[in-house]
Amino acid sequence: MKFLIIAFHPRSMTPYAKQYEDAITKAGHQYDILFWDRFSNASLEKKGNEFIFHKICTLGGNRVKKIYPFYLFRKTLKEIIQGGEYDKIIVLNTMPGFLLHDILLKQYYNRYIFDIRDYTYEKIGFYLNTVRKLIENS
Repeated sequence: MKFLIIAFHPRSMTPYAKQYEDAITKAGHQYDILFWDRFSNASLEKKGNEFIFHKICTLGGNRVKKIYPFYLFRKTLKEIIQGGEYDKIIVLNTMPGFLLHDILLKQYYNRYIFDIRDYTYEKIGFYLNTVRKLIENS
């Protein structure tokens, strides 16, 4: 079985990813993991089973300026998912889950873990409804 773990921040800001990595390895399965380095611009980097997406997107700040980096993040994730033939996906934040909701709900119904660490955007109605659907079908 092969997993994809999706983080929304660099490894240094995602220490809990290690728990999933250890559990998957202990069970004898394979995995890839994607981190977003939000503090540099560079090409997608691949080191072993680790992808690092590089695109500046500050934490906080102007939401309009985040649209394009989020679009590129989703596009890159879709390409990785299509090329990786994953059996299950682990999403480590609501935002990447929201960005991939169509893929998760259609192609990975009941085959993903949705690990929620905070509720930042849930005050927005359509976002909250999408998160609820993701929770119900995870």
